Amino acid sequence: MDCQTFEAFMASMGASPQDYREAFDAARRSGHPVLNDYLEPHTPRAGALTYSTTHLALFWDNQSQEHLVDVVVTWLETPDSFGDAAKKWDVLRRRLNYPAKLADLIEKFSNPTGRVNTVDTRLENALERLRSTQAHEGAEFIARVIRKLYARPVVRSLLS
Repeated sequence: MDCQTFEAFMASMGASPQDYREAFDAARRSGHPVLNDYLEPHTPRAGALTYSTTHLALFWDNQSQEHLVDVVVTWLETPDSFGDAAKKWDVLRRRLNYPAKLADLIEKFSNPTGRVNTVDTRLENALERLRSTQAHEGAEFIARVIRKLYARPVVRSLLS
């Protein structure tokens, strides 16, 4: 089984481990929503706690999905030249079955100038997953995003 420390994994993703330590500890206590098990540490001879790389990747994907939903909801709730929430939802809804097109739309409204001042590693991971050349990966990722999106009050209000 491929294992590594939480810190090494997060660094390899370009994220600061300190920023996600609390969420990781909460996920360890409550179990991961996808695997429905605990992120159990392994202790190699060196004494550092290591975790299954698969579990760490699923944790990171979950963090990215939550952030992606937050970005989309913020866009829906923020008035701009694109239109009101109902118009935005209509555009968004039509792209939900097309992960790569959805990624393009999200990239467009999350970075309207096209210039990157700071890198949002969670959003970058989410967009990368949506654009995956493996169609099933993008579909699985977006399915979990859709479930989380439909649970948000602003989206439920647009559906009624």
